[in-house]
Amino acid sequence: MSIFSQEKVDISFIDAPLLNVLKETEALFKVKFSFSTEVINDKNISFKKKKCELVYLINEIQRQTSLIFNKINERYYYITINSTFKSNEYNLLKEVLVTNYITSGINKKRNGTISIIPKQLGVLPGLTEPDILESLKIIPGVQSPNETAAGIYIRGGTPNQNLVLWDGIKMYYSGHFFGMISAFNPYTTKEINLSKSGTGARYGNRVSGVIDIKTTNKIPKKITGSFGLNMTHADALLTIPFSKKTAFSISARRSFSDVLKTFTFDKLSMRVFQTFDDNQESQIIDKNIKFSRDNKFNFSDYTTKFIYTPSKDESLNISFLYTNNQMLNNFVIPRYKDKYNDELEIHNTGVSVNWNKQSSEKKTHNIKSYFSNFKLKYKGNYNYIDDYLILLSTKNNSLTDFGLSYNMNYSFNDKTDLFWGYDFTSTKAAYELKYLIDLEGNRNSSIQKDKVTNNTHSIFTEYIYDNNNWNINSGIRLNYFSKSINLFLNLDYIWRKNLHQA
Repeated sequence: MSIFSQEKVDISFIDAPLLNVLKETEALFKVKFSFSTEVINDKNISFKKKKCELVYLINEIQRQTSLIFNKINERYYYITINSTFKSNEYNLLKEVLVTNYITSGINKKRNGTISIIPKQLGVLPGLTEPDILESLKIIPGVQSPNETAAGIYIRGGTPNQNLVLWDGIKMYYSGHFFGMISAFNPYTTKEINLSKSGTGARYGNRVSGVIDIKTTNKIPKKITGSFGLNMTHADALLTIPFSKKTAFSISARRSFSDVLKTFTFDKLSMRVFQTFDDNQESQIIDKNIKFSRDNKFNFSDYTTKFIYTPSKDESLNISFLYTNNQMLNNFVIPRYKDKYNDELEIHNTGVSVNWNKQSSEKKTHNIKSYFSNFKLKYKGNYNYIDDYLILLSTKNNSLTDFGLSYNMNYSFNDKTDLFWGYDFTSTKAAYELKYLIDLEGNRNSSIQKDKVTNNTHSIFTEYIYDNNNWNINSGIRLNYFSKSINLFLNLDYIWRKNLHQA
């Protein structure tokens, strides 16, 4: 026990600044106070007492300033603000809803999903304009190790393990320019829902997170449109209402790098083709040998949507999406007349039909169908004149996906819902590899190809209970795969406790 802290000294302060009081107290009682200057500013003390002990003086300072002196040991104290205020009057406040999660336009729903509304999105670090997939990377648990927009890793799951939906269409390629830019127009997108901590039984076919992108279903009162231009592409959007119940929208984005190259495109090209830069080329040719390289790349995406709302309880939406990426890479060594030529095309086409009807206050029915087609075409041509070698390789990958589903939601009350449905999907995958080698007139070729079809039948049900304190989502999904002729049962249980500040 400190001897000095037990001493009794005469104290006399008249409207003295708290900083001076603390310094004199440290000298008199041989103690040390740790504090922030903002905490003690504009505070004065008036106190007079003979043979005063340290503990009595500290209590008096706390009473006059509402500060807290936290004791570390007999000599050291740290001072903090008293966050507890006592009052004889109490007011019952209304519920406070925190709408912004990280920044404006990003909200966390009660069921745990993250909602992003591009039109309300605030300023994000590193982004000068909205980008759907880039905006996901600031959410905890979402990463992109390769620093691309489309390379989304959710809780460790790889990009191919994520289920990406655009108006119900399954997307198998979600990037432009090798994933550097999102393939989805942010100006046509109404909301993005991200499920990263457990997904409902209604979702299948993937083992990681779900990125559900939805466009607007609202019919405008008049014709609306927009046009934009940046250093990589131009975009346009037009929405035409035919009546109070019908509307049609169309959008387009296209890069102009095949016509005009900008410094932004050059920087992106360096990022994409960095594995083919000088470091690798120096291993192939001598530094004194001149060579030329020409990279041409363009991308585009187009969307259309037909909206029909015959009544407030019924709606029919038909959506279409087409994305296209084309790349041409030419590499020439004039001295040897060697030529390297790479051509790559990636297409993604999708159509969806979504019908929704609320038949009563408790029942809601939904029927939706989609078609998605992914194609990748590659052609490589290598011509070595001096060695009389011509090498030609082609690669064709395709994936076709068709789906049809029905589901119904029955609401027992404002807290309890039962959701069930049936899914049918048919997936066809095919690939073809061709090689042709011509060495001094001797030709050798090979072809490898295969295709497979799998039909999946699924039934699922979800029980949802949500009150002010608890959110429980439990579900069962039963899958039958024609390729394996086996039944697979998935059990999902998601429990969340909503925290409230008393």
